[in-house]
Amino acid sequence: NTQTLEMRQNTIVSALMQRVYTLAAEGKFDPRDFDSWPSEVCENLERVLDIQAEIAFSKLDPKTQAKWLSLEDSVTGDGRKTPGGVLRTNGFDDEHGYATLYEVLAR
Repeated sequence: NTQTLEMRQNTIVSALMQRVYTLAAEGKFDPRDFDSWPSEVCENLERVLDIQAEIAFSKLDPKTQAKWLSLEDSVTGDGRKTPGGVLRTNGFDDEHGYATLYEVLAR
């Protein structure tokens, strides 16, 4: 198998996002109304963010990885930290809609 891990992860992300688009196109929820989002949509989007966080995290040097994991992870809940859990706990969307970790980038 010549596919890289990132290529395989991107294939998963594409399938998850396609499902979200399909549900929206079928009128199952209104993307502008968070209260209308079914749990499947929320779970798919959380999984996408987790995968993207893993990809970004894997490209960092060990010192920056350690800084990332030094931040709070209130999502995982079982005492172990994950890049996605840390990102969802500490991240914010920038002006382009990308999740950013202020603590990692600013220090």
